[in-house]
Amino acid sequence: MSENYDILDVGPFRLDTARRILTRDGQALALSSRAFDILALLIEHRDRVMTKDEIITRVWRGIVVEENNLAVQVSALRRALGEADLDAPLIVTVPGQGYRFVGRISPPTREQRAPPAAPPPAAGPAQMPFAATIGSHDLAALPAPGFADAAVVSTRRWRTLAATMAPWGLCIAAIGGIALLFVRLSGTPLPPAPAVPPRLSIAVLPFRDFSDDRCCAYLADALADDLTTDLAKIPGSVVIARESSDMYRDKSMPTQQIGHELNVRYLLEGSLRAVDGNFFINAQLINAATGSHLWADRFEEPRHHLGEAQDAIVHRLASVLGVQLIRIEGAASLRERASNPDALDLFFEARSALDRSDSMASMTSAEHLLDQAIAKQPDFADALGELALLLARKVVFVADPAFGPDLEKARRVGAAALRVAPNSADAQAARGLLMSLADRWEDARANLEEALVREPDSVAIRSALITCLNKLGQFEAAIRAIGDLIRIDPEGPGAKVRFYQLGFDEVMLGHPREGLAALDRAAAGEPEPEPGEDELGHAEWSFLYRIAALQQLGDVSEAAQQVARYNRIWPYRSVWRLGTAFTREQAAAPGFAAFMQALVAAGLPHTIAIPEDADLGVAALAANTAHGAFEPTPAGVPGTKTILTPEVRDLLGRNPPPQFVNLGSHAVTLPHTVAGCRFDPSAADDVAACAQILKRTATGAPVIVMGRNIMDWDGYKGAADLAAAGVAGVRWYRGGEEAWFASRNPQGTDERP
Repeated sequence: MSENYDILDVGPFRLDTARRILTRDGQALALSSRAFDILALLIEHRDRVMTKDEIITRVWRGIVVEENNLAVQVSALRRALGEADLDAPLIVTVPGQGYRFVGRISPPTREQRAPPAAPPPAAGPAQMPFAATIGSHDLAALPAPGFADAAVVSTRRWRTLAATMAPWGLCIAAIGGIALLFVRLSGTPLPPAPAVPPRLSIAVLPFRDFSDDRCCAYLADALADDLTTDLAKIPGSVVIARESSDMYRDKSMPTQQIGHELNVRYLLEGSLRAVDGNFFINAQLINAATGSHLWADRFEEPRHHLGEAQDAIVHRLASVLGVQLIRIEGAASLRERASNPDALDLFFEARSALDRSDSMASMTSAEHLLDQAIAKQPDFADALGELALLLARKVVFVADPAFGPDLEKARRVGAAALRVAPNSADAQAARGLLMSLADRWEDARANLEEALVREPDSVAIRSALITCLNKLGQFEAAIRAIGDLIRIDPEGPGAKVRFYQLGFDEVMLGHPREGLAALDRAAAGEPEPEPGEDELGHAEWSFLYRIAALQQLGDVSEAAQQVARYNRIWPYRSVWRLGTAFTREQAAAPGFAAFMQALVAAGLPHTIAIPEDADLGVAALAANTAHGAFEPTPAGVPGTKTILTPEVRDLLGRNPPPQFVNLGSHAVTLPHTVAGCRFDPSAADDVAACAQILKRTATGAPVIVMGRNIMDWDGYKGAADLAAAGVAGVRWYRGGEEAWFASRNPQGTDERP
């Protein structure tokens, strides 16, 4: 090992590389030689992802084997480690790449280094149910009432379920385990279950190999193993251990009987068939009480892509099943506890609302429900993480009317989630998204990728990572991530958005034909946008990418018609102003300049055609009135003076020069801009802080407040706010950044904002 230790503590395990033994609580675990080598290799290189080829080369040492053998060994290793019962996985799959060890390790103290017990003898199926499932766990730590012997609850879900546990649940769990063991050994009929199955309890039954030559039983087992591990990550889930589900292999029994014996609400059945060069995989979710089918899905994958296909299938099944199970449980909660929902009921209902739609209305509804859940159970880690990520998505991706309060709440809730559960993937993803508000996109990406390692089935985290990759100008990586997400969640509420993002990436890479095809899929079935459509939303950007792609393909007439329609729906735009919405990393890509040039060639104005002193007939309004991003402004701010570009240039030549407060995009930088005064005009504390800076550094020269252009109310509001705060000499530069840019580039030669 790289640390020069023969013995290492690996989470709850101890790894003795010299004696090639892995123990837990002093008891040696039965591992194959290959599985042990894989674990040791991943720990040694835990600072990076180990590719599948690397692992096969190092572990099999020149023996030619199929990649499937590695998948089987990793599944066996995860089963031996009991990952479904750990707070977080020790080994994660990085789709399309390989595996990485993410658990914490440390050398044990000298006093702790006691010789491990000898490995236990291999157990047959009849020996395994009770002992192999409970293993070295203290029975008093099992949290769920009415569990059969096989129930394994992820320890990080304990808080979720604690409020619903009865004091006598432990006794029932022990009795149920002994009874089931007795039945398996003696054949005596099982008495009626003493308790109703826990909510969101599920068993993954062994997948069946229906191939003609029965070639792929190992793959069927690997799929069931990985699904058991992934489903245990669903908040509030109770997932039966793989060893207990395996007792029903090749047995023809009514689903009601299986559900009764395992004391679960749901069963997942699956099958695999190899035909020629393809695998066909079916899965179905069954109501264990009635035997009715609740959901089914089918996959077809080439055999030569099996390694990646297995990961995608598992993640997609786990993601879709999480959505379906939470919807079903949410509906059941409304029926069973409509007048007195508990924290878990409210959480299920919130998740169901978000799974159905990602609209502002759904976010608001889910936020209200999560607030109630946390009020009932303040240490509800999953609800805290979900709420933190929801709020971060609102302030980063949506035109949030309550940006300031929601930002503060997102930070507070995210910090609380990480205190309760430091490994919360949702909370870490929220932290990453909030970093993006300060244009720390690289830091945001690092946090999102680490969160995705912990929760690879999370559609929300994958979606956020795609946006982050786009903002970093990494369009090819974004296309790969979009492909992975479409495979995992092909029909979710964000499916059309993914094709819009794919169209954007293709256009930015200089592939207008591919971009246009993706945009067509995004627009399929969507209503024609009307005036009043969300500003700079997906519909508007899709229009712009379509215009550029048509122009680049030489369809000049159609591009011009699209421009005319665009101007009717979204007036007052200019190519320069639209360009300020892109990050500097995006603007550095070769496709960006071509995109901007195509828009101008199609007929959109490079800079806004309205003079900066035009009276647009807009009355002066209160500074706190809500406005869109492209609304005409009044001719002046009450109590201040409006100035134009020539006067700004004149003031810059005086001594002392004016101070500038830029509330625009900062795509244009003027000298003497006050760094500490980049604020949201709706945030009173920020306004007060800027006012204090300006008063402290006052020189008697004017304070010039500006925004993006004549269609930007931020500059208007900022000037009014600072004047009201007692700052002397406030002036409003109405033309703002765009007027200054146009005066220096009258021919529009500089395409970079």
